[in-house]
Amino acid sequence: MSNTLRLRTLPRWLTHLPLALPLLGAATAQAGPSQSTTPVPGGFVSACASPISSGTSWTPGLDLTAHFNTWPGRATCDSSTFADLASASVSASQTSGSTANQAAADAGLGYVHLSANNQGRYSDQFPIGIAGGGWRDTVTVQLDGHEGQSAVWTFAIAVDGHLLAADGGAAKAMLNAYKNGQELNKNVAGHDRGNSDLFTTDRQRVAWAVSRDGDRAIDDRIIFAVPVTIGQAFDFGVYATLAASTAAFSGSGQLTTASGDFMHSFRYAGSWGLSVGGEQVTGYGLDAASGVNWLLASPVPEPSTAMLLALGGAGLWFGSRRRFVGG
Repeated sequence: MSNTLRLRTLPRWLTHLPLALPLLGAATAQAGPSQSTTPVPGGFVSACASPISSGTSWTPGLDLTAHFNTWPGRATCDSSTFADLASASVSASQTSGSTANQAAADAGLGYVHLSANNQGRYSDQFPIGIAGGGWRDTVTVQLDGHEGQSAVWTFAIAVDGHLLAADGGAAKAMLNAYKNGQELNKNVAGHDRGNSDLFTTDRQRVAWAVSRDGDRAIDDRIIFAVPVTIGQAFDFGVYATLAASTAAFSGSGQLTTASGDFMHSFRYAGSWGLSVGGEQVTGYGLDAASGVNWLLASPVPEPSTAMLLALGGAGLWFGSRRRFVGG
């Protein structure tokens, strides 16, 4: 069962802001969930809406809600965690004058669904609707005769969605992956950023964006590469964020709009392979703490399918530990 946490903003000293703002006083920030604080197996979702923000990069997997503690009473945030094969959904909305923001998120093991909308002016300082979340599991790669050897496991994430910006709006989706609480390094052989935007990073982090005026449909596949030791358990996690805001902050009263719809994305798309000593091998197994078969392109049913399976008495997805072999 998910544990929903509704967050109220609290004042604290402003930090890491792109523009100077009057200090509102110091207070202890109220934190929301992140990739380091959620159950294993399990995950989290967060959604925030606010007429003002710091315009940060919103790295997936981190706590979204803490950014809004700076503006007491102005931001609306909702967060929830889930464990094992459960799921969680949240939403947030905020209207202030001509500014209106909405965000929503839904996630379970193997998928994250996000949406965000914003209508605001340049002079509002980055009004925003933002959603994020993801999942993690504990997995052991098994391969007979190779116990203790270093290897690279690759898996795919399917991304499909839509970004829209008009009259100076901006929308951006981001995706990344973690191993044992650390964002994966970009230099691991096998990582493929697909058709995502090119930007400078040393992590396996990808993004798609539109700014000022743009209408972009996204149908992409990202390959993440995880360095592993055969026979040793590790945590792997996948996280995404989606933000709709403005492209700039100025004294202009121009009204802007932006939106993002990834309500059928981001989805786990199967194990891509295992490389030992630079050579692809077959016959490997993935032993997951959740009992999920991560070899499959659709290892866990999404909510509508899960309901049908539950009604049919299917118990396929439950169990303490299972080993699945691919090749």
